Amino acid sequence: GIYAGIGCVLAFKLARRFSGTMPALLAVVVLFAGTNLFRYLVYEPTMSHLFSFMLIGLYAWCGLRVLDGPRPVHVFVLVASGLLIVLIRQTNVFSLLFPLLAAGSREGVRLFFRNLLAHPRAWVAGLVLGLVPWVLQMIYWHAMTGDAITFTYGLKDERFEFDKMVPGLVLFSVRNGWLVYTPLMVAVLVMLGRRAWQGVRPARTILLLTMICLVLYSAWWCWWLGGSYGHRGFVDLYALLAIPLAWCMVWGQRRSVAGRTVFALAVLLLVHLNLELVQRYDWWWSGPDWHWRLFFEQIGEIAGRPAA
Repeated sequence: GIYAGIGCVLAFKLARRFSGTMPALLAVVVLFAGTNLFRYLVYEPTMSHLFSFMLIGLYAWCGLRVLDGPRPVHVFVLVASGLLIVLIRQTNVFSLLFPLLAAGSREGVRLFFRNLLAHPRAWVAGLVLGLVPWVLQMIYWHAMTGDAITFTYGLKDERFEFDKMVPGLVLFSVRNGWLVYTPLMVAVLVMLGRRAWQGVRPARTILLLTMICLVLYSAWWCWWLGGSYGHRGFVDLYALLAIPLAWCMVWGQRRSVAGRTVFALAVLLLVHLNLELVQRYDWWWSGPDWHWRLFFEQIGEIAGRPAA
């Protein structure tokens, strides 16, 4: 719970930077209650996604502070958190691009590295601290497998199949499709795409990282991530997605009284749906016997209608 709490605080800080205090606060509350983040905090807190959620938020926040002109602590935490992100889940290495992409230009990238290297003691200390768990993990890998670097999935012949990618299923399949079980993210992605088109910072960066995540999971042989509620792979990026969610909250606040009422009711409905599905979820929902009729039976029961 500590990692999720810290992650939510960082998500709030990121969202507030690009919106405002109240939209950011609302975004984090809705992010927690209206997405599968709630599932992995309450029911499966030992999975790595909460750690990655917190670390990617921390890395992104410190990356932006480095661009601003950092204190040494920001450089130290940036380097250490980046190393831990990759150690915990190697496929999340793409998230390290966030500050470079958010810089927005070659001059911005040069500024990032100038600011980073301006505090040599800080980044060296972050490198040393970040490498300590790497060394310990490598010792363990070597003892177990004989190799200092081990991709444990590869030992089980689990692999990426980029010639068989299924992004549509990752998003829309009844077997853990992200947008099926977390429909709130439909609005978030629409807002993200709109702001990316308008060139609002850092929408294009977040959209690109989300698309990379989608491509990677759609190429994984077990794209549905068995036993996963609502495709847990995207949970790692939720601190970044809090930013477009906050933009959604700003959009809702700017409606008329009737519009704000409808908006609030829609958000509450999505939160209620998520909490109910989380409570009902069973591992076999990700299996081949789970299909749309059974899914809609669950929706009908949540809505108060008896199953057919």
